[in-house]
Amino acid sequence: MNNILKTYSKNCITGLLIIFIFSLIIYKHFDPSTDPDLWWHLKVGQDVLKTGIHFKDIYSYTLSGYEWIDHEWLLNVCMYIFYKLSNNNFILSAIIFSGLSFFSFYNILHLIHPKIKSITLWLCFSLGLFISSCCLGIRAQVVSLFFASCFWGIVYSQKLKKYKYFPVLFLIWANFHGAVIIGLAILGLDLLCSYKKKKIFKYKAFIFILCFLATLINPYHFQIYLESFRVFLDSTSHELVKEWRNPDLRKSELIPFIIYIISLYYFLFRFKTKLLQFIIILIFTVLALRSIRHFPLFILLSLPFYARSLEHYLDKYKKYFLDNTNLAFLISFLGILSFSSFALKVSQNGFKQITQETAYYEEYPQKALDFIERKSLKGNILAEYEWGGFIAWYKPNIKVFIDGRMPSWKGVLKDFVLIRRHANQSIIQKYQVKYLLLNTKEYYSFPKWQIIYKDNISILLAKPSRISEK
Repeated sequence: MNNILKTYSKNCITGLLIIFIFSLIIYKHFDPSTDPDLWWHLKVGQDVLKTGIHFKDIYSYTLSGYEWIDHEWLLNVCMYIFYKLSNNNFILSAIIFSGLSFFSFYNILHLIHPKIKSITLWLCFSLGLFISSCCLGIRAQVVSLFFASCFWGIVYSQKLKKYKYFPVLFLIWANFHGAVIIGLAILGLDLLCSYKKKKIFKYKAFIFILCFLATLINPYHFQIYLESFRVFLDSTSHELVKEWRNPDLRKSELIPFIIYIISLYYFLFRFKTKLLQFIIILIFTVLALRSIRHFPLFILLSLPFYARSLEHYLDKYKKYFLDNTNLAFLISFLGILSFSSFALKVSQNGFKQITQETAYYEEYPQKALDFIERKSLKGNILAEYEWGGFIAWYKPNIKVFIDGRMPSWKGVLKDFVLIRRHANQSIIQKYQVKYLLLNTKEYYSFPKWQIIYKDNISILLAKPSRISEK
């Protein structure tokens, strides 16, 4: 009887972990507000299907005609198709992107599954997804995470026979997201670490060249690399855009991340690791400490080593953990309770969001934009950075000051900050800004501007010389 309970407990825990983790992932992806760039992705995808691929900016008045490298053009098209197939909601997108997130981490750990036990695998899987959850959702980075998982799994296991698939992988990756440059850089490091083995080195060098050439088969060719370097090296966006900022390690929600890094480096110095693995972990630790958006890639690339190292340390306690039936049932109960809370939250809020298009608009200045159109207000509008993509989607006739595509373009983000935070009159005059569409909760300064519209989400201000057009 006791053996039956033990077996049941182990299977129950594993099953509940899978259900609970996947449920949390789905809920995270059912909230498009996690990425305001979603809206311009949809708009660009729609326009590509109508008029073809864009090479110049057509959505802003600040940099209209600016040379734009849309390294996500194919992803934009797919996102718009998913949206239309779901009858103008995000159900299909949420399922697909949550599946990509789930698979990315599961795939990377499944490769070492025969060498570690299930409990360690699911523990690391849960930890990795939890730490990365701040950057998951219906986001372009999730697609790159998926490609990185497929790529890194083969490199980490050194299955040379599968290297032949890399050129096709890189060809697709290059048309979905500019982070393909990261994959190429890792492949180059893998090549350098094999220099002592001549036959393997030649084979990897041949594959590397094919992969590089494959990445050039895109509408912008070599320019996707220039765009990637421009975004990566731009200090302004890293300073002012939330997801590019350094993580604030004083925040309580980052405690799991801190614990992970400390234990990871303890394992690195405690156990032997391959040179390539060590270099990759070191590089992506720096990237993760530099920018929140690199959390998922850092976790993904370090997780195989972390799981194997953790296996050694849990050996002493696993037997106690798995043999303790009461503890197993307690975990099962907590899992069911957590899942019930999650299900209740989805039934109250989430289901409405994923099935009703207008439910997403509640966090954006929909009513203010309707007011602008109804009153036929003319003149350039400066709106919040996070609202630029929504405006391009909801009211395409209104050109934006800035959106998520543009923070590294010609200093436009700096100019936005000078107006938004400091009411710089010379910059206002430079762009002939006539109206300000700001977040009601974060409204401040602009004492001479007159309020012509206000609701719980947004406040619309008119420049003094334009008050008569109220």
